Amino acid sequence: MSQFELVNEFIDVSKEDDLTKAVFGSLELLSTEALNEIFKQAALGVSVQSEPEFTFHETVNRREPDVIIEDGQNLTVMVEAKLDDHTRPNQLSDEYDDLIEGWSSESLRLWHVTDDSQPPRNIIDRTGIPPDDFLWCSWRDLASALLNVDSEAVNKTDQSVMAMLIQIFEDNGFAPFGGFALMKDSQSLSGQLEQAYQVRKQYYSEINSFRKDVESYLTEEVRFWRFFRRGVSGGIASGQKTFPTKSWENMPRNLWFSYIPRGDTPGRATRQSHENYLILDFNSRTGTIRAGYMMTTATGKVKDDVFRKILHEQRDLVLEIIRENQLQPYTTSYSLGDRLGPDDDLEPFLEQLGDSSYDDSEWGRRLLLTRTWSADELPTKDEGDELFEPAEVTKEVAGALNDIYQLTYYDYDHIFYPKTE
Repeated sequence: MSQFELVNEFIDVSKEDDLTKAVFGSLELLSTEALNEIFKQAALGVSVQSEPEFTFHETVNRREPDVIIEDGQNLTVMVEAKLDDHTRPNQLSDEYDDLIEGWSSESLRLWHVTDDSQPPRNIIDRTGIPPDDFLWCSWRDLASALLNVDSEAVNKTDQSVMAMLIQIFEDNGFAPFGGFALMKDSQSLSGQLEQAYQVRKQYYSEINSFRKDVESYLTEEVRFWRFFRRGVSGGIASGQKTFPTKSWENMPRNLWFSYIPRGDTPGRATRQSHENYLILDFNSRTGTIRAGYMMTTATGKVKDDVFRKILHEQRDLVLEIIRENQLQPYTTSYSLGDRLGPDDDLEPFLEQLGDSSYDDSEWGRRLLLTRTWSADELPTKDEGDELFEPAEVTKEVAGALNDIYQLTYYDYDHIFYPKTE
């Protein structure tokens, strides 16, 4: 994972305020030279003379603008940004009045950013703002401006910040379309799409054979329960506001198979459940397979609160079990993104479970106890292989699941599988 992918993993810009903070927070990190280059490429007609100060979401008088950019006595810019929302002329008029009444800079500008390709219709007449004091651009205009800045005109730090910001724009669909990129050695776009389809089809088929083989070695006391694509049960996610979302992608990050005791139906076996169960997880981003046991550490439901309390009270024993059985613990978000890994200290997490202020969005909504295999450790086969040899790794993975089943459902079921009413 590149540094830009890593940053984007933790930045959600699907909401207006978050996008504004990500973009203008990045602009705040730039030198005056880089900032002026962007203003120039975006044809805004303004420039800063010294390092400006950025203020976010501060109520002035009538309104609360998204950003205020101040360059001493030279320039003050008040920013009102919109995403998936319409322009409100009265809001812009009020903010402009706040600007001219509250600042005495030589140049005062109201800057409106939207996701439209054209400025709002008749906006000058509808707001009464002098044309010279009104700036408009789209999010795509800003992305284009970043792409058109001459890299030799800015320093290396500026280049890194701008590259990160461009990545955010591109990954979330705010950058202008410049054509489809072809994979190396691909002759055509149609050929590339067919190749991608065939690779994914083969990947799914072989994963299905792998997990079926694993299941054939599982103890007869468990059964397959449900399949998830990175946290979304069953088939393709629907009703999403944005595409692609961070919780589901065309090539799902996680293919997640769950298993429960035979004859047992989890009391909360709904699409959005937080049940405790055995898992077999194929993670295409990290290139790993995890076999283990998943437990809820979410908040908001009585049963979840009861379980977190049990884990907290037995935290010393949980750590001892992890060490003695050489398990690799993880905590994950609802969409299966890792929060804590095997190299992180689990003690603060287990300690926090007993705190009334526990925040599952920070620490994680699930605790996983696993054994992990790298995809590079798995056997591969060539088309020229004549003699078929069953792969032994499925027995190894099934053995790990059987061991963890015995551990969690029997040896320590008072911790890992509480029978709450």
